[in-house]
Amino acid sequence: MFLPLRGRPELNVCRDGGSITASYTDFWGNDYLLTLPVRLTGTSKDDVKMVGYKSPILEKVVKSKRISKGNGARYTLSSMVEVAVDKEHALKIARKIQRSVSGRENLDIATDLVLGI
Repeated sequence: MFLPLRGRPELNVCRDGGSITASYTDFWGNDYLLTLPVRLTGTSKDDVKMVGYKSPILEKVVKSKRISKGNGARYTLSSMVEVAVDKEHALKIARKIQRSVSGRENLDIATDLVLGI
């Protein structure tokens, strides 16, 4: 699979308990968000524990240019469109992201992303 990345991906750990997100731009300038949602167990707020990750989700950022009806100003409207991705393809993306990151913290997050898939 040919997957050229442009620039450095941005990795984050969400405050929902540990979901991992990786936003990246491909060679053609399309922006994507790869999310690995956390799988939690427990019945109460104090009893919640992380037990792994759910299936990965890949979303493409779709931007459209608009003109305001009021003053004619131009603006960009962004929306997310889910792209079908299987675990094998998501793993290839995650490994490519892992090779593209720098810094110890980002490398740790990227490694968790690869291992979580």
